[in-house]
Amino acid sequence: MSSQIIVGEVNDPSIEKDVLNNLGKENPNLKINQILVKDYNKSEAKIVVKPDSTVYIPGDSLMVYFNTGGKKLLSQDLIEPNIGNIVNNKSETISKALVAKNKDLKIEEIELLSITSSTAKVTAKKDSKIYVSDNVEPIEIYFQVYNPNIGKIKKQTAHFDMTNLGGVWTDYTKLAELKDSTILLNLGKKIVELNRDGSFKKDFIDVPESNITFYKIVQLLDGKIYVFAGNFNNLLIYSLELSGSIPKLILLKKFSGPDKILYFFPLSNGQFLAASGKYIYIFDFDWTLKKTYDFYETSNDGGKVIGFLLINKNPNFGDLIKIATESNIYSWEIGSDNFKLLSQTATLVQTIAQLDDGTILAFNYGSHQILQLNDDGTIRIVVANMLESYAAGFFETSDHKLFFSVVSADINHLYLYELNNK
Repeated sequence: MSSQIIVGEVNDPSIEKDVLNNLGKENPNLKINQILVKDYNKSEAKIVVKPDSTVYIPGDSLMVYFNTGGKKLLSQDLIEPNIGNIVNNKSETISKALVAKNKDLKIEEIELLSITSSTAKVTAKKDSKIYVSDNVEPIEIYFQVYNPNIGKIKKQTAHFDMTNLGGVWTDYTKLAELKDSTILLNLGKKIVELNRDGSFKKDFIDVPESNITFYKIVQLLDGKIYVFAGNFNNLLIYSLELSGSIPKLILLKKFSGPDKILYFFPLSNGQFLAASGKYIYIFDFDWTLKKTYDFYETSNDGGKVIGFLLINKNPNFGDLIKIATESNIYSWEIGSDNFKLLSQTATLVQTIAQLDDGTILAFNYGSHQILQLNDDGTIRIVVANMLESYAAGFFETSDHKLFFSVVSADINHLYLYELNNK
């Protein structure tokens, strides 16, 4: 059974009888004695399969609509919910693909809701003259973003000679964007500010002591900015204060033991999830280290964590995320002790990132190639070949510019490139 509009007349107070009679007339094969009319009003009714039905699944249900002024259900025109590959998940792109797959669909009568990297919901506009809009569940549609141009090199935007600073390491040369649109690049011994086009703007702040290395810069939704740093076996967490003319670092916590914090994001309950190469950490609200997961031992992977791929943009305990290593992708229920192997990726993946449109980019340091990966971690296409080098990371800005940082083979130079993102 599927939802439908009853063409025949339905009157009050005989709604139940009229609905069943009309359903029988319009659906000759329908067994009227196997269903009930429930939760009805003057414009619609819910049809439920009887608990003792021997023909239909007990408890199954559908909606029927009447007195609709000649309107029809959206599902009568939107019959193919899988619209295939599209170049991006913008509403206009999705709309064009919808019409291509559903020729009778009146695109001006619908609206798109809840667009994600692979799904969206379609509903009739409230003032639609063609489709029933009241109390009708949206239809979920499916797609895959596939644009072979994403990740191709557009231009080099900056070059940093790090010889006098002892070289630079790919683990921590990451970009960050603050809420005021400031773009920062961590060079280990100092942080620099970039222009919006990725070119160098000015030095931002140096390490407070020569034996300290910056690892990660993070700004939370409440506006607070934190800098992770370290020296020897110590992890240092600083608050970055920008209230004056000169940025200041205030030490909040010092841990002995945790490795470099290279990946970090807040959980929706206010706690923080972080990872180094071999360990995953959960920090409490006051930066107390609540739990440490030995990913290296538990997963038996032998590789190191190189990134998180978020299934949910605001994850919490019990939610699933994906964890990428140099050769595998795992599924992890946050807070559990189990890491489930999902797939094997391209080998020797050094860095990985999932863009806002769902595209997964990776860099293979064996072949020195930028790759697009499928959701299961397998190679979709090779998008760029690089000279012998080590990838530091991909970064997508709030206005969807895409940057890629690369360290030279002798680790004395860092190059920043803008990549194609459309």
